[in-house]
Amino acid sequence: MKLCLQVMQKYMEKNMVMVNAIYVEIVELLLEFIQVLIFRFGTLANNELREYRKQAHYWFDKLWQKPTRISTRYKAYSWLAHEMHLKREDTHIAHFEIEQCKQAISLVKRRLGVNEKALWI
Repeated sequence: MKLCLQVMQKYMEKNMVMVNAIYVEIVELLLEFIQVLIFRFGTLANNELREYRKQAHYWFDKLWQKPTRISTRYKAYSWLAHEMHLKREDTHIAHFEIEQCKQAISLVKRRLGVNEKALWI
């Protein structure tokens, strides 16, 4: 390990520009990885937002899991994206803020013909 550090130190002294370029590349890769994680798992939520997301998922799942409704989850998200005027790739409940959750819940309830005041069925 010590030898490895010595070799790296000599290399760094001679090639500082190259090391900086490598450092920048590593940082860019890490940032890209973080973006992928956020896209995959969503953003962090406080208790209030978490509850709205749960409710939005509850109603959204009713939209695509029932027969005679929208046939697949993908198609349901495409419909939701269109209704909310969002890009399809930006439409995921795990990324929504409270107002977007409220909007999604309202749109889905309207599509299902459910009373707007209904919380859970």
